[in-house]
Amino acid sequence: MFSKYDYYSSLAEETASGLTKSREQWTAFLRTAGRVNKYSYGDQLMIFAQRPEATACAEYDLWNQTMRRYVKRGFRGIALLDNSGDRPRLRYVFDVSDTGTRANSRPVNLWQMREEYRRPVQEALKGTFDVSARDPLEIQVENIASWLAIDYWQDHEGELADIVAGSFLEEYDEDNRRMSFLNAATVSIRYEILSRCVENPDDYFEADEFAPVLDYNTCMATNALGMAVSEMSGQVFREIERTIRNYERSKDTERSRDDGADLHEERRLPDPESHPEGERREAAGEIRPDAPDISAGTPSNSLQRTVPDGAAVPSSEGNRRDGTPESRAADGGASGEEPRSGQTDAADGLGTAHEQPESAGGGDRADGAGVQLTGEETEPVYEQMTLRFPTEAEQIAEIDQEAESENLSAFSIPQEEIDQVLRLGGRNENSRMEVAAQFMTGKSTEEIADFLRCGYRGGLGLLTDNGRLSAWFDDRGLWLARDDRARDTAPGMYIPWQMAAERIGELLDAGRFAANVELAEAQGIYRTQLAQAIWYLRHDFAEDAEGISLLPSLDRYRGGGYPKETEQLARALAEPEYLAALTRDMEAFSQVYAEERNVLRFHHYNLPAMLDGLRNLAEPWKEYTSDMAEVPQAEQFITGDEIDEAVAYGRSMSGGKRRIYAFFSEPHTTREQADFLREEYGIGGHSGAFPNKTHSFEDHDSKGIRLQKEGCASVSLTWNAVAKRVAALIKADRYLTAEEAEQA
Repeated sequence: MFSKYDYYSSLAEETASGLTKSREQWTAFLRTAGRVNKYSYGDQLMIFAQRPEATACAEYDLWNQTMRRYVKRGFRGIALLDNSGDRPRLRYVFDVSDTGTRANSRPVNLWQMREEYRRPVQEALKGTFDVSARDPLEIQVENIASWLAIDYWQDHEGELADIVAGSFLEEYDEDNRRMSFLNAATVSIRYEILSRCVENPDDYFEADEFAPVLDYNTCMATNALGMAVSEMSGQVFREIERTIRNYERSKDTERSRDDGADLHEERRLPDPESHPEGERREAAGEIRPDAPDISAGTPSNSLQRTVPDGAAVPSSEGNRRDGTPESRAADGGASGEEPRSGQTDAADGLGTAHEQPESAGGGDRADGAGVQLTGEETEPVYEQMTLRFPTEAEQIAEIDQEAESENLSAFSIPQEEIDQVLRLGGRNENSRMEVAAQFMTGKSTEEIADFLRCGYRGGLGLLTDNGRLSAWFDDRGLWLARDDRARDTAPGMYIPWQMAAERIGELLDAGRFAANVELAEAQGIYRTQLAQAIWYLRHDFAEDAEGISLLPSLDRYRGGGYPKETEQLARALAEPEYLAALTRDMEAFSQVYAEERNVLRFHHYNLPAMLDGLRNLAEPWKEYTSDMAEVPQAEQFITGDEIDEAVAYGRSMSGGKRRIYAFFSEPHTTREQADFLREEYGIGGHSGAFPNKTHSFEDHDSKGIRLQKEGCASVSLTWNAVAKRVAALIKADRYLTAEEAEQA
């Protein structure tokens, strides 16, 4: 049977095959890709095939639940191919033009290039891509596009060589293939970027500039070029969008100071001092033009780099199989307030907690039809599908009811308790200093949100005047509940990382986030951590690279071992002359490493982040003050979420978790399961009982498991209790990680 998935796979192939037949078709695609630039190339292709005029796309659940907008009757969803699960399926997104608004709907903010933005954007692009800002923006974009194309070719030359079969490229020698790619990629990146920055991008191109694109005249070749252009253009779009947001925020701050007002944007947590009676609180999240997609990195591109000719174009690998909405940027993905955009995936890391039932927007249906609303009072019509899709009236009622319940739920947790969670929720005792340093270096709210996503993980329990308060931190944000658990407790409160970052910024401005000593030592902690990262990098040089002059400025700090060398290096980073010398060495090393990766034994280092750190130290840092001699403390407890996390961490002996999983997958009584765990664990213990928290410990013996965390009462579990938790975690699919599940 020819399914809907097969139909849309064929549509993807047919569309890709026709993209490079003419300049007009290719540039039309680039204009669409520029508007939805945070989606992967595969998704951009499907959006172009069905709705080339789309501007801001998101899944049904996100429009309803986060944006509080309803999908109008008569509008058909845009089908995207999803190969992320164990079987291919379709998922659907709707353009903003498909939606209607209510009084409490969230605005959709799409950035546009204005004259006042040009200079700050050019300076930002200069800093990121090391290209001159003296020429007009259009020339600067051309230089950036050329540089990115060369860099991409160097990284993927071998892969690009495999896509020439059957195309015009097949007749070219190696040099001409290289030139064809560089020219095709450069002109395409330029066009896609300018399509968002100038009124008529065609005015900036000669008639024959797109001739190299026509060489990519097979589906396989077109997909390879499209993926390359999408990936490289995305880097530029992220920098432009970040700069425009920061520029607008600085203007808002200046206006608020001039007016003597206390500025609180509607996306932010309200000030604890100001809560008008009955005032509505906005839900977390706002569709943004370009969500930051990498926790300090580049969005992953799950469409294989060389798609076989005639194969279906897969979509982003991070798309979930459940109905929980993924926050994609509206102008380039879908929602802006994190969780991580589906095409980027730092994966969900989700279990069953806080997930929504499957819906028409994201249900797991391999042959799902194009979803379309019909009459307001009639049953919706589907092709090959029986799942009922809410009418406009039902959506509106649900949106209004949800908004009201969120409003009531939000006020159930006082602002001061939320602030206390933000102060105490980091991984370790240096977390507040690390976060403060990010603000001091002038990072954008989006970048700080990404930093928080990595720095706040796991659980936290506080004993407050209002009772127990549990917090759980994951990729999506912060979850709070009046319970021993927050991860799977409803009703609860959700704060996305974007909103958390904004609130921490307000607390820093008010001198209420960190103690005065912590603020004074924040830059020192920053230098120390950077010195440690550079030390490890230097000691991972390959043996045959030892004789090469790489990072020579580090030679003066060799001898004495890790603690002494890193302490000396951290102090030296405070010296402007040495900092400048090491920055130059790191820039030179980055170029060497880009061409010859064998100079390092391991390849997990983030060289751009290290360079960014060195450059940050050379810039003026924003100063914060605090009247707090110490941060207010609160009595803490180990939450149920943390206990589950420790139990799921499992037996440290090789293969232990797989053996436990296999045993629990068979029919056994709880007593038999407990006896098995007792035998499997034996007697022992380890630090790091909660993988995302320091100063935590686990001990186990014949009686059971004992968990300890600094500042909390210990928790003891009998083996019967552990067995019940393991069984529940396995049933909820939260015992094995994705990697462990593949090996099981």
